[in-house]
Amino acid sequence: MLRAKGIFLIMCGLLSGCLSTRNGETVWTDGIDILPDMYCSLKGSSANYIDWSNATILRESVKDSLYKHGLLQLKQHHPYIIRIANEDAWTRSFRAPEFFEKSIVVKAKYQDVIIKQPCMEAFTLAPGASAELYVVPSQRGLFDYHNTLNRLGALSALITDADIGLIHVY
Repeated sequence: MLRAKGIFLIMCGLLSGCLSTRNGETVWTDGIDILPDMYCSLKGSSANYIDWSNATILRESVKDSLYKHGLLQLKQHHPYIIRIANEDAWTRSFRAPEFFEKSIVVKAKYQDVIIKQPCMEAFTLAPGASAELYVVPSQRGLFDYHNTLNRLGALSALITDADIGLIHVY
């Protein structure tokens, strides 16, 4: 009976798109998690003219379920390239829906996939993978980012399976 429940859960995960197979193993699906545009209020056509060669580059990584820095400080209305790396042996995520909602996300890059002006919720990173986020924070405040693979909105920070970090926009 226990084996049947396990098979049932894996099949539900595969069918829902949360799980996939890689090298014969069942793993969490990785990539850029996006939402329908109706959930994103900020789209910035003026951000398309930013000289990204002068943008500030911030780095964050996750290993052993812990973020290396845990605090990202950004100045409002300035361009940033945030590079996130998964140094862990398991799929990890960088989920910051409130920050993405209050920022102009110009571009998201994961592996060879580039999405311009995505309505983002998170990056889900395969082991050893990295991602880049081209962003201009539009609103001051404190925003958390967390490593959770679920999509439960505000509850995801309470049910996170790893570390939580903080984004400070001043």
